[in-house]
Amino acid sequence: MGKLQVAFRLPNGERRERRFKSTTKLQALFDYVESVGIVGTEKFSLVSNFPRKVYGNDNSEVTIEEAGLHPRSSLFVQVDAS
Repeated sequence: MGKLQVAFRLPNGERRERRFKSTTKLQALFDYVESVGIVGTEKFSLVSNFPRKVYGNDNSEVTIEEAGLHPRSSLFVQVDAS
């Protein structure tokens, strides 16, 4: 069980990094982004650049490892259109 370094690029251009266990569910990544307070009440997705993959709330129960986000990942926080 390893650790993963995730860099988040927020909608305002700010970059945040955090470590997670590889067995952590993607829901924890969504919770972290919400805790930063930039997104507010808007719905958002996490997007990997290469290969491009969009992770939405329907992926929240998948682990970081199962999603292929290891050992380092960079995710863009994309606010979903209403």
